[in-house]
Amino acid sequence: MEPIDKEKAVECLGDESVFDAMVSSFLEEVDQMMVILADAVSSGDGAVIKEKAHWVKGGLVYLHAHPSAEAAKRLETAVGLGPIEIKAAHDELCVEVERLKAALSGAA
Repeated sequence: MEPIDKEKAVECLGDESVFDAMVSSFLEEVDQMMVILADAVSSGDGAVIKEKAHWVKGGLVYLHAHPSAEAAKRLETAVGLGPIEIKAAHDELCVEVERLKAALSGAA
């Protein structure tokens, strides 16, 4: 599955300029959010993991970046499962976000 469905995202957002603005905003904020998530995973702070994974998921849904959004959702729900599941879900999200960033590198 492709990291993003740009055509659907543009259709959903109304036009390409809105999509470009969303991509720019996402790219400006996602690295910091991923650092916060990594720190929360390391310290076992479930509340922060859920909050930040939810934020990341929200942006990904609007971009129709389904693989990353699903990974964020898995991280959000892994909080109730335990540290091994949280780490695995976080690792998956990191991989998917990097794939998405690579796909978006020329889109913004």
